[in-house]
Amino acid sequence: MIDPLWAALLPAAYLAADACLFTRFEMEHRRIALRLAGLPESLAGKRILQLSDLHVGEWTYKEVFIRHRIRECRADLVAITGDLISNTRGIQPALDLLEGISAPLGVWFVPGNNEIEEIALEPFIEKLGKLGIRTLVNEAAPLADGAWICGVNDPSLEKDDLTRALEKVPPKAFRLLLAHSPEIFYQASDSGVELTLSGHTHGGQVRLPYLGALWADTQRSGLEFVMGHYRRARSQLHVTRGVGTSMLPLRFLCPPELLEFELLEG
Repeated sequence: MIDPLWAALLPAAYLAADACLFTRFEMEHRRIALRLAGLPESLAGKRILQLSDLHVGEWTYKEVFIRHRIRECRADLVAITGDLISNTRGIQPALDLLEGISAPLGVWFVPGNNEIEEIALEPFIEKLGKLGIRTLVNEAAPLADGAWICGVNDPSLEKDDLTRALEKVPPKAFRLLLAHSPEIFYQASDSGVELTLSGHTHGGQVRLPYLGALWADTQRSGLEFVMGHYRRARSQLHVTRGVGTSMLPLRFLCPPELLEFELLEG
């Protein structure tokens, strides 16, 4: 005879395990309107697709789905904010995923901790370049009239140099910053960066009701910027939950996402 306590616990345990294991496959494609002070007319109404933390290890249906969504979206700019791959096995599948992807304002990449720690970064950057993808490592480039795009090396490994990245940007230009980890946001806002896009945290990957994320690999900012939208003075930050997983192949109350931003004046 089954113990009544076990009879009550087993269904709950099954549902919890099911949620943890299968939430990671429930991809959301979210569209967010961002009102930004000082947005130049050249960027008004433009759409940015942000991809982050794909952690590609091999070619799966997930990569097929993402490739389809990128093409379907037809964004004006594609921003890849690091941890595109998990290891060397993911290099070719990641390149296959991005082959043929283009956008009027470019496809841009900044490295995450995995690109720095798991693979030879420079050869990977060269391969991305052959696909027309521009990598920004503590540097900036003109984006549109009155606007620049900036990118830093991974803040979670303390390889970022925002001062160097901004040194060539005209003082009155609108600045879009790509950074793998949101740990840079205080410095970015102090430097007057209008919009920062980050990932790295996976939204905590496992979140509990009322408590939220229990952990995020962000030593410099703790759990302050784990997912979603943040404001500080005139600066805004958006942290995506990303697509993949790390350490454990599960998510709970924290589904993966692709983000599409529409930039609006205001």
